[in-house]
Amino acid sequence: MSLEYKVIEIFTREGARCHHLPLYEAVVKLVRDRKLAARVLVLRAIGGAFESGEIVSQHVLDLSYDAPLKIEIILPAAELSEVLPALEEMVQDGVIAVEDMPVVLHRTQRRLVPRHLRVRDVMTADPLTVESQTPVHDVVHLLAEHEFNAVPVVERGRVVGIISQGDLIDRAGMPLRMGLFAEYDRLERERLLPSGTRPAREIMSSAVVTTSADAPLEHAIEVMVARDLKRLPVLDGEGRLQGMLSRIDVLNAVSHHVPDLQRLARHRVQVMGQVLVGDATLHDIPTVAPDTPLAEVLDLVEQEHRRVAVLDAEGRLAGLISDRDLLMALRGRHGGVVDYVRLVLGGGRREARRERDHTLENLTAADVMTRGVLTVREDEPIERALALMTEQRLKRLPVVTAEGRFAGVLSRDAVLRASLACS
Repeated sequence: MSLEYKVIEIFTREGARCHHLPLYEAVVKLVRDRKLAARVLVLRAIGGAFESGEIVSQHVLDLSYDAPLKIEIILPAAELSEVLPALEEMVQDGVIAVEDMPVVLHRTQRRLVPRHLRVRDVMTADPLTVESQTPVHDVVHLLAEHEFNAVPVVERGRVVGIISQGDLIDRAGMPLRMGLFAEYDRLERERLLPSGTRPAREIMSSAVVTTSADAPLEHAIEVMVARDLKRLPVLDGEGRLQGMLSRIDVLNAVSHHVPDLQRLARHRVQVMGQVLVGDATLHDIPTVAPDTPLAEVLDLVEQEHRRVAVLDAEGRLAGLISDRDLLMALRGRHGGVVDYVRLVLGGGRREARRERDHTLENLTAADVMTRGVLTVREDEPIERALALMTEQRLKRLPVVTAEGRFAGVLSRDAVLRASLACS
């Protein structure tokens, strides 16, 4: 049984333009941006004639500039009204024709990372930097005020190191991860940072893995996955810092380019090589019941977990508890309680347990958990998780089974790994 398709043919010339772009590039961009179930083919002729009387042949010296072009777009008939009016406005020099085409098969290979993307297309240009003599407390203020977790250290435009959240915690004594530490004012941050006056060079990591601005994005992702890196400094051809490439930069770019799967399904397009959320590697995190004493929850957080899942009697996700949830829920209570929780979250371990306020012991997981957490099903396409994580800027996304039971947590790193599996 054939499918009802249309072929749009545009006969134009290489010099035709639309909005400062060559017309053929503008047409390709239109089809891509609207995520149509369509394919585009651009053909360049070796000769031809125009209604103006011009003749183009291999003997004409400027053939390479203004050769005849034919742009073909093949798409489901139902998509024609989506694109034809726009094409009629775009084509100022040419002929548009539409023909019926019976199609017996339409398949597309799944690919999350487009081959044409380069690192420069995705990176954050002109990134924040510090110098090797910059005091650590200035580094912390810079990161806190811009909501970043790392910054490159440069000398005369060249990267000599990088300071990450881990460096600040391990070498500068930052008591909490940057996302929480940033919520304190400048004076409190300086009070809580014992090594704030040390220069950046004393705490930075000097073995820095970099990438080139011209490198294919797929290659940069492979480096990030293989080395378990959250970001890469991007260098120009002369080795100078040009940008930073982070996981969220990559995921935002991939999310922008993924096809509209629901649209493809509507037109009976077969998508090959589909990757589901459940195919990705999920992270296990501790689970507790809603009535679990908060003291036990803190014990789990103390074991270097930032999140705890709260499950009901049927194993369904009732809520999540993060380190932020703990501090926010206890803010305004007895100062000793908050100080104790902050000490535990900062790796203070058990030495302060004897000072725990009795109010803390009367609380349960249900009292501090975040309810109504966004989830994704393990039988959904990985693109669904990608969309949620980029729209909401989530670092972790809970995954549930088709029956609604908690299955684990999907991380940005797992999505990057899945994107390579689709390439």
